[in-house]
Amino acid sequence: MNQSVIFTDLVEWNTQQQTMLFIGQVQGMNINCIVSKERLLQLSGQQTATEQSMQAEQAFALFERVRFDLEDIAEEMIEAEDFDQQGNITI
Repeated sequence: MNQSVIFTDLVEWNTQQQTMLFIGQVQGMNINCIVSKERLLQLSGQQTATEQSMQAEQAFALFERVRFDLEDIAEEMIEAEDFDQQGNITI
């Protein structure tokens, strides 16, 4: 598929699941893109005990540090139609 993916400014941290949600839009359709705390840490090069719960402030800071990388990964997955069973992109 040759399509343009637009990413919105909406970003939400789920403290219970320790995941970040950001939204990609393709032809007016919203696609939830979800990244785990572990993947955020991996992409940012941070070393933190994974069993510890991450606070929202730290999660948002890490997300902003690797946002463009995550958007590139999500765009590739959307173009490859690599959706999970719920229709989300899970990085």
